[in-house]
Amino acid sequence: MAQGLRAGVASLGAVQQSLSGAVGLAEVGLAGATAVSNLFSEIKSKLTQLADNSITATQRTTYTTDLKGLTTQTKNLITQAKFNGTNLLDNTAAISFIADTVGTQISVTGVQVFTSASTFNASIGASVTATLARTFLNSSSNTLDLFVAATNNALSGIAGDLRAIESQNSFVKSISDATEKGLGALVDADLAKASSKLQALQAQ
Repeated sequence: MAQGLRAGVASLGAVQQSLSGAVGLAEVGLAGATAVSNLFSEIKSKLTQLADNSITATQRTTYTTDLKGLTTQTKNLITQAKFNGTNLLDNTAAISFIADTVGTQISVTGVQVFTSASTFNASIGASVTATLARTFLNSSSNTLDLFVAATNNALSGIAGDLRAIESQNSFVKSISDATEKGLGALVDADLAKASSKLQALQAQ
């Protein structure tokens, strides 16, 4: 019986290891999406400056360069958001992990943010006109809005997956701890019983 429980504990340990990998992947993806999202206020602020017709040509060039730098930074942040070779922000695959000892799987689903970031970056030329800047700020179908939407989808989707994985991981840990406690009690009881038998034999 003790050996059976030990095998169960070992299996639960393997499940926890898998779930820990899932947590790591989701946390890195979520951190990347959050970092990108934090830059949107600066991007929109720069576009607001560019939407002003009264700025000089030199200012427009400077602001455009700043905007391009911000969009390039978002691409770099997304590229860096890798865990064990997987980037949740550059694919749409559902990455599966073992969730219990019977082989049930739990997934973290990627969201394609890099493509929308690249498209927005490419839409910024050498000089953003006031008209184009206002289009970026006001349109509901331009490259910036698609980029923002993809990032928001990543934030909500990955966060939801992470909550589910953390809950499952906590549950598996509770089962493992309880099993180990039961194993300890069983082994201790067996040892006490064996000791009593040995003493009885010695007395005889």
